[in-house]
Amino acid sequence: MLDLSACGLPITFDEKEKKLVGKVSLGEKGVRTFEDMESVLLNPVKKINELYYMFRNVGDDSFGSIRYDITVIVPGTIGGEFVKTKGHYHPDYFPEVYEVIKGRAYYLLQKSSEPYETVDDAIIVEAKEGDKVVIPPLYGHITINPESEFLVMSNLVSKKFSSIYEPYVKFKGGAYYFTEKGTAQNENYDKLPDLRRALPREAEEFGLSRNRPLYKSILEERERFEFLNEGKAYDFSHVLEIV
Repeated sequence: MLDLSACGLPITFDEKEKKLVGKVSLGEKGVRTFEDMESVLLNPVKKINELYYMFRNVGDDSFGSIRYDITVIVPGTIGGEFVKTKGHYHPDYFPEVYEVIKGRAYYLLQKSSEPYETVDDAIIVEAKEGDKVVIPPLYGHITINPESEFLVMSNLVSKKFSSIYEPYVKFKGGAYYFTEKGTAQNENYDKLPDLRRALPREAEEFGLSRNRPLYKSILEERERFEFLNEGKAYDFSHVLEIV
């Protein structure tokens, strides 16, 4: 059992049964399999069947138009590429915020807009346990698990939109692949910007702090998270530290 109490809820993850355990609402479970992900992999050689697990609407469901989720990504590689999420864009100006609960994460951000034919910016954000990562509006994103242990993260996101997966399928993944041998450009894109590296910054005005779990933050200061519904009205230029 993985103890996930650092997220602010008394829950664990059962590694054998691949489920959350606890005396709170555990949300609706979804699973991404190899078949779901084959279209976005660098070298789709089946090695692992179930790649990650999504638990949506975990905990108290009193956040109105904002949803609290937990995602668990298995360790390992497929065709040399670290296990990752499928990747998606948000329509319009909806941001998202993630928290690393267990493990270490890479968040690959790429800026684009409809029809998503070009990538204007690409950033890899390296995050450790306790870090909060804001995904700015207009950036698509993928999460990569570069470690040999489960990666567990939570996120807060608006319920007012549906994610856009099609561009990632069309281009066979994100702008860059992350493998055991290093980083590789995705040659299915015509032209790509250089990959910038960044660390997450605390954003107190958004209610985010390393010393307080994301779940506890929205419970105590629900009004601070309205930026998830109204991204166009906020400045996100400071949420990442380019290194």
